[in-house]
Amino acid sequence: WILLSSETEEGKARAAFLKRFSALEKNCDPATALKKIRNLMTSTKRYMKENHAENLKPLVENLFVSKRRVRAVAASADTVRHASVAAAGAAGGNGLSALSTEELMDMLDQDAYLMSNVELALQRAFLAPRIDRVLAIVERLSKDTDSMLEQRISALKYHPQEFFGIPSHLLSPNKWSAAVYELKFISKMTLPSQKAQSACAHSACDLQRTRVRSQR
Repeated sequence: WILLSSETEEGKARAAFLKRFSALEKNCDPATALKKIRNLMTSTKRYMKENHAENLKPLVENLFVSKRRVRAVAASADTVRHASVAAAGAAGGNGLSALSTEELMDMLDQDAYLMSNVELALQRAFLAPRIDRVLAIVERLSKDTDSMLEQRISALKYHPQEFFGIPSHLLSPNKWSAAVYELKFISKMTLPSQKAQSACAHSACDLQRTRVRSQR
């Protein structure tokens, strides 16, 4: 209701954005238009975090079960913990050093999960009503680069997995066919966050299956 109410700052920003979208399309080149849209989304997300985080956290915590999630974290938990504690120390310290690695990872994950849900809510409120027109702007901007990307993909698609730096113990025996199959469903999703979440989830699952097989 925060984003849809005509009485909240977020709701007012949304109403103004939808009302002025035609002028944005007409008066701005694609790159400038997308930059303005992204800046509005970012500033609104920052405002929500600063003013509504405490009210939103309980809702997210009810959905978030850290011990059941697969953490796709490139660095080890200790690395993340040390970096976070160092940053806290540089800022004067805020008690993070007293937390265990698991507690800190839970806190970091929950904050990221909160903001990803806020981002998705913003996209549903701001972008969904104008999504076809937003995508048309994106297409105008990316038409040339998409063509170049397709050419590069065609040139690389027949290289072996080792060519891309995948360690031998993580090679997929079926050439990631499960992930490729699942990723085809991304085109059925509308919002950027939904596409990104789907891509990460399906890729992580296929990678996890490959790791399990390699450990047998």
